[in-house]
Amino acid sequence: MAKVLVEDGWLDVRVSWIERFLLSEKPRRLRVSSVQWVNPHPELLDMLLHWTDLRGVWLAGATTHEGYLVPSTRNPYSTLAIQVEGERCWYVELDDQEPVEVAAQIERARSAVARAQAAIEAQPASTPPRAPGPEDWNKSAAQRHHMRLSEDRDLSRVGGWLVAAGVFGMLTGTLIAAAGLLPGLLAVGVGLACALIGGLTLGLVAHHQG
Repeated sequence: MAKVLVEDGWLDVRVSWIERFLLSEKPRRLRVSSVQWVNPHPELLDMLLHWTDLRGVWLAGATTHEGYLVPSTRNPYSTLAIQVEGERCWYVELDDQEPVEVAAQIERARSAVARAQAAIEAQPASTPPRAPGPEDWNKSAAQRHHMRLSEDRDLSRVGGWLVAAGVFGMLTGTLIAAAGLLPGLLAVGVGLACALIGGLTLGLVAHHQG
């Protein structure tokens, strides 16, 4: 006799060592999505055709069920039929499990897998990134031009202030120097430096805009 477990999208059929040794049964494991249908009340004649090909199940003789001789090692009322894609129908005799309950459990698992697959297929495909076109190039060029104009205005403002400060410093220093005071020469030098730096800044802006 076997036990069927359904978990995480997998179906496991576990058999005892007696089943393996005497009746050549083997454990099986497959995806629930591979199950096409499950029947907790399979037809007795279908089970008999299946058991006819399995000589080991007849070792203990036969018992009468509904007027038919079936293997004594098998209980038709505890047998579950599972149709697997690409294989012959499985007939699993359950141990301490009701075929109706196991069949319902398998069907619920199949439905859950189908819903999950449908949800994945319903998700919109990710849109590939759009290649930049002429409008993007024009926009980028306009942004660069705007930034350049802003920088030029700032440099022009700084250059103008430096020139004005330099001129003022030279005039003030000249007056102080005329009075015979040494700091006047220093003020003239600082004013001259400021005026030169301001003039260079204004010339750089004019060249950049040209």
